[in-house]
Amino acid sequence: MKKYLFVLVAVTMMLTAVKGQTGNGFKPEKGSFSLEVGFSSLDTDSASISIPKGQIRGVYMVSDNLAFRLGVGIDTDSKSDDNGQTEDEWIHSTKRSTKISFTPGIAYYLSGTERLAPYLGAELLISVDSKNSITEGRNFKQIIRNEGELFNTFGIGVFSGFNYYFAKHLYAGVEVGLGIKLKSLNNTVIETTQGGSTATVEPKDKVNKTAFGTEFNPAIRLGWVF
Repeated sequence: MKKYLFVLVAVTMMLTAVKGQTGNGFKPEKGSFSLEVGFSSLDTDSASISIPKGQIRGVYMVSDNLAFRLGVGIDTDSKSDDNGQTEDEWIHSTKRSTKISFTPGIAYYLSGTERLAPYLGAELLISVDSKNSITEGRNFKQIIRNEGELFNTFGIGVFSGFNYYFAKHLYAGVEVGLGIKLKSLNNTVIETTQGGSTATVEPKDKVNKTAFGTEFNPAIRLGWVF
C-alpha cells in the first residue's frame, strides 16, 4: 500500500510542477549533475546487464550531449542470536551479509525534442557478495566465510533509453540493455577452534558462470538535476 501511495504522490508532484513551468530549458546542460532512483511493484531476475537492485545513480554531463554515470548499491544485513544460557549451554551466533555493486558507464544523448531526451551508451558492472557467520560457545568457536554459493560478478553491456522531462530538470524514464556477465564463485572457508586447536577447511572449487541477454527495466526511474 505504501508503494502505491508513493507512486501517487510522485505523479502528483510531477503534474503540479508541469503546470508551473513555462519556456525552454527543461534538459540538463554541460556541468550539471543528476541523481536517479527507481521503484517498481514488479520483481524480476534477469541474466542481462542492468541497474542492479538497490542502486542510486549519479549522472554528470561533460557536455550538452555526453555524460558519465555511476550507479552505486550497498546492501548489508546483520543478525545476532544468544540463547541466554550459561556455562557449557551458552551459544552465541552472529551472521552478516553484504552486497556492494558499481556500474560506471557513459551515455550519449540525442537531440530528441524539447522534453524528450533519448540516449544510448555502455557500462560496466562490478558486484561483490559476502556472507560470514561466527558461532561460539564456552570451549568452541567456528567462523565461516563466504557461506553458501556467493559469486563476484563482472559484466559489460550496452543500453538505450529515454528521459522525459515533466518539468525543468525533473524527469522519468525507462531503459533497455544487452550485455554479458561473468561470475566467479567465492570459496567457503571454515575455521573451527576447539580445545585450543584450530582447523581450517577451504575447498578449492572453481565455478564460473556466464550469462548473456536483454533486459527491460520494469521500473519508473525518477531523476532530478542540480
